[in-house]
Amino acid sequence: MSLTYKVLSALLDQADTPISGQTLANQLGVSRNSIWKVIEQLKAEGYQITSIPSQGYQLKRISPMLDPNQIMYLVQDHLPDLSIIYADWVTSTNDLAKSHLIEHPKQTALFISNHQSKGRGRQGRSFHSDIQEGIYFSLALPSQTYSIESIGLFTIMAAVAMAKALEKNTEIAIKIKWVNDLFAGGRKVVGILTEANANLENQQIDAVILGIGINVVGDFSKLDPDTQKVAGPLFPHPESAHFNRNHLLSDFLLNFYSYLHVLPARPFIEEYRTYLLGLNQKVCFTKNQEKRQGIILGINQDGHLLIQNEVQEIESLNSSEIHFSSQAFINQTN
Repeated sequence: MSLTYKVLSALLDQADTPISGQTLANQLGVSRNSIWKVIEQLKAEGYQITSIPSQGYQLKRISPMLDPNQIMYLVQDHLPDLSIIYADWVTSTNDLAKSHLIEHPKQTALFISNHQSKGRGRQGRSFHSDIQEGIYFSLALPSQTYSIESIGLFTIMAAVAMAKALEKNTEIAIKIKWVNDLFAGGRKVVGILTEANANLENQQIDAVILGIGINVVGDFSKLDPDTQKVAGPLFPHPESAHFNRNHLLSDFLLNFYSYLHVLPARPFIEEYRTYLLGLNQKVCFTKNQEKRQGIILGINQDGHLLIQNEVQEIESLNSSEIHFSSQAFINQTN
């Protein structure tokens, strides 16, 4: 663990009372000057730390901006081996996660960023990432002998975990457009991309990469017409985005891992149903290049969409079979 993490942890553990620089230096085996440098760094990162004469440093306010040290502090009891890497600008957090798994195939890691230049979505489509403020992250998961059939459930788990984390931290109502888009206020605000390295010989997954992009603040009025029709931000203005990004990500991680640990039981399926957008709504979709219509009835235990088709039959469709545009769900709240 870095010295910055250790100092921040000490301040968080003892938030109610000051702690002297000498005490921190003795505990951590460094000089007082090293402690002072870390304190100044934390202040620059948005932490409000006061220096009380003859008593020491006291943390008055934590930073709401992305900070891997704060996230690690919040999840350390449950995910002590998680490696967290932060960069302000990246091409794609999923690409960083892929490279990481090549070099460290057994190490779980989280890559987080405020901006990415080459985000992508399902089926090779781009994910617009050039907004005023976003949160982009990818979780690199070495395989625990997950079957190829279970890969679709990772998106389901992530969608529910993020919906719950967003509602808790922003108090904004969230709905899920099957299978991987989260809507708020009738607009798409979150996209999820799950990628896997599969071993076809033994029908097992070697690794899973879970990528999520969140539109926090941004003006979509100058984007291409298709994006304007569908996407939007969680908050209209930066000054209204009052929430701690680290609490959001830590809550997501804890939610997601709580589901992952009980994957065979699939308790997240019922929760996903409560968030499902367009329930009992007629939608148009494309299956095998053929345009179809049907009524959304829900999802089954495998996370497949249940559709009542034109001849009143119930079909179970997986995400690789069909596509329906998000435009059908704009301004829908049910």
